[in-house]
Amino acid sequence: MTQLFCEVKIRPYDPSIDSGYIYSTWTRSSFYTPKEPITVPKQQFFKEKRAQIHEILKTARVKIACLQEDPETIFGCIVYTKEKIEWLCVKKSFLNSEIHTLLLMSVKG
Repeated sequence: MTQLFCEVKIRPYDPSIDSGYIYSTWTRSSFYTPKEPITVPKQQFFKEKRAQIHEILKTARVKIACLQEDPETIFGCIVYTKEKIEWLCVKKSFLNSEIHTLLLMSVKG
């Protein structure tokens, strides 16, 4: 595991500063690493995925991993419901850190 040289905290979702990160990472990841082949044009896919994310965010809980000193510096996030984890994302440069584990543990607590 990579050791971080900064303090990370898990905080609640703030749509005013986190929405852009959630929507952009989730739609791009879904398009560029799909679970099933994509059969619609890119623009249509992104539009439909954003609508799907919007519906999920209406009822899901979201937690954000960020820099302790600057809550707007995001390292990753987790979107979940009682039934399942809908989305878990950690920035590529922090994939070998404990951020993934911290996000998963925050759901249990």
